[in-house]
Amino acid sequence: MDTQTLKSALVRSFRNWRDHRAAMAELRSLAVRHPDLLAATARECGMSPTELRTVVSSGHGAKALMERMMEVFDLDPRTIGRSDPALMRDIQILCSRCDRKGVCRRELDSGTARENAFVFCPNAEMFNDLAANAQVPGVER
Repeated sequence: MDTQTLKSALVRSFRNWRDHRAAMAELRSLAVRHPDLLAATARECGMSPTELRTVVSSGHGAKALMERMMEVFDLDPRTIGRSDPALMRDIQILCSRCDRKGVCRRELDSGTARENAFVFCPNAEMFNDLAANAQVPGVER
């Protein structure tokens, strides 16, 4: 890895860390100052306030990994999100709670994610089923 690539990776990691910390601080503030607004926000996302806190606290980097993994399975996250928001929410929650994000990132980077997903990805079966079903919106053939 050259110096510029390393520098870019470090800057990206710092920004992600900073954004995650800001999101957690905002959520804590909302819970203390406006618990009703937190509950309403969670409802809009289709989850409880506890689930929302879990997703925000453990979901660091999950969205990008989820989208990359869906693309490996030839799935379009935006299309699925529009056609079945509840399904997309469930996929997002599983990804955010996953404790194998490092494995996921390495498999995606090495190009082996699809064939090894069933070993580490909590959504692998769902992604495989969606990809196998040509009737599902978001599947590109």
